[in-house]
Amino acid sequence: MAQHDFTIDNQLFPAFRTDLNNALQSLASSSSGSSAPSTNFAGQIFYNTSTNQLSIRNEDNDAYILIAELDQTNDTVEYFKSDSVRTALIEFTDGDDAITIADGGAITTSGDATVTGNLVLGGSNKELRFMEGSNYVGFEAPALTGNQIFVLPASDGTANQVIQTDGSGNLSFATATAGATGGGTDQIFFENSRVMTTNYTITSSKSAHCVAPLTINAGVTLSIPSGERLVLL
Repeated sequence: MAQHDFTIDNQLFPAFRTDLNNALQSLASSSSGSSAPSTNFAGQIFYNTSTNQLSIRNEDNDAYILIAELDQTNDTVEYFKSDSVRTALIEFTDGDDAITIADGGAITTSGDATVTGNLVLGGSNKELRFMEGSNYVGFEAPALTGNQIFVLPASDGTANQVIQTDGSGNLSFATATAGATGGGTDQIFFENSRVMTTNYTITSSKSAHCVAPLTINAGVTLSIPSGERLVLL
């Protein structure tokens, strides 16, 4: 503990020197102690050794304003703020790495940014943009009534494969089955399933065909609009 009232009394030299050294020690240690000094001055710095908090006396000299809390174990500091940061620009630079928070909240960094939690883009019609020069590729969520998560494939597919979903948000690469198929690069055969398990309506102004036999499961409906045709081969 090093606190002093900063008043040097009239006294003989040995006592004067001790009193002066105590005052200087109090200044050097930021008036450190387990509680605030009994005598305070506007602008005085006080370090609380019980809470590891650093404070400054206000101009009215009736309270201390908390500045920061020091982690004496890890040798780090956490700064305190009131309702907001009152500067239009915050800039941190350390060698070649820099981060800037501009007025309005735009954040710019010249290094990699690592996020250990979820990265959330708030509001509607916001885009995730990947820049290339002055142009970008953007992704935007549609209008939603609930959350939707897509899980990306664990590895790349082969040439000409497409991305498919299992209906639960899990994406994977698969070979497209539309159109003709065959051995190697042959495109000769059109293959279709022979059991219908889901309701289907042939598209208006379209005709359709499939190779029989065709079994329509109980409770499943195949609708053919007026004027359209279904051909069973």
